[in-house]
Amino acid sequence: WYRYHHLFADVMANRLQRFYPDQINELHLRAANWFKQKHLFTECIEHALAANDYLLAADIVESQSMDLLKLGSLSTLMGWLEKLPPEIINERPELGVVSAWVYLLTGKLDQAEDSLSAAENYLDSLDKPDELRGQITAIRTYAAAQLGHLDQAIDLAHTAFELLAQDNLTVRCVVAFVLGGVYYMQQ
Repeated sequence: WYRYHHLFADVMANRLQRFYPDQINELHLRAANWFKQKHLFTECIEHALAANDYLLAADIVESQSMDLLKLGSLSTLMGWLEKLPPEIINERPELGVVSAWVYLLTGKLDQAEDSLSAAENYLDSLDKPDELRGQITAIRTYAAAQLGHLDQAIDLAHTAFELLAQDNLTVRCVVAFVLGGVYYMQQ
């Protein structure tokens, strides 16, 4: 595994483009798979996108999304999502929910709701849709609280708790935090 100075890398890329243009996609795919094996997911996604292998890129985004959300890497996550074709995101409810989390946490509530609605259309294709329904309800809880719809936020929070798995501590904590804030605001 080598890293070259960007100018030398540019010369090599231009030479590859000029002499072996038919091999570029295959090389990007090989690089993407190598980076995936090494758990270097940013590089994997970059090469998968360069090879137009959107399914591989979507798989990696899905697998890394909650860690990135926990770290607050919203711009990285949104950048990846924006590079995926909308139909892939719309057909994969997990990605729709991830998009909704990013939109919610960046204050774009209308886009968050659009992503949730699109994700709901494909929930029945999942083996266990209740966990994702719980996340959808958690996002709507947070949004309702932000909009000042306190009673709605309380109802949604209780529904989210019923749907979310007990071991999904991150989302359960978000719901509990929002619910606590809503009760505090009602005083």
